[in-house]
Amino acid sequence: MTGIPQIKIIFDRRKKASAVTTGTVEVEVSYNRERVRLSTGVAVLKQQWQGNQVVNHPEAGRLNDQIRRVYDGIREKMSSIASQRVSTYPL
Repeated sequence: MTGIPQIKIIFDRRKKASAVTTGTVEVEVSYNRERVRLSTGVAVLKQQWQGNQVVNHPEAGRLNDQIRRVYDGIREKMSSIASQRVSTYPL
């Protein structure tokens, strides 16, 4: 039996972010004990990240939109794959 893919936003996976060094924002997909991380192209300082979004940054709105587009694109693709599987294997 296969599980349900989990998609989440990860900040500073390598633990390098500080007040002067940026950390990257990635989207992680976990499925059947395997993980794939995809870059969002966003990197911010530690104090510019809170929860799952960019804050205290002059481009916060644009960067959050960029993260959301990557996240939503992956979620859409996963839904598409799941619906193709269901239509391929009818009950």
